[in-house]
Amino acid sequence: MALRDKLTAIHEQHPLDVYEIAYLSKQAGDQVSPPYWYALMKGTKDNPSRKRIGVLATLFDLPWRYLADDMVDTPVEAILAEASVLSPEELRQVVDVLQQRLEAGE
Repeated sequence: MALRDKLTAIHEQHPLDVYEIAYLSKQAGDQVSPPYWYALMKGTKDNPSRKRIGVLATLFDLPWRYLADDMVDTPVEAILAEASVLSPEELRQVVDVLQQRLEAGE
């Protein structure tokens, strides 16, 4: 399913107007302007940054991978992309767990 189709389905379930999307996305870390939102919805823009995908996923309470499945080639890229929407504290927790597993030889 193309990104524009996913966004259309999401917008039908979460009928925010473009100004609400712009405001809330800015609060979440990367503003999606009304013209950019329309371009994504029409499919004239179809390659948003990973950060912007993360913001939209957060805004609509979706897994990052749902919106970005075409952008990810490996599991490591998927993990790194998901990490882009974590808070610094959450990121530290992930790093701590990974370090513990590496030290344990897992």
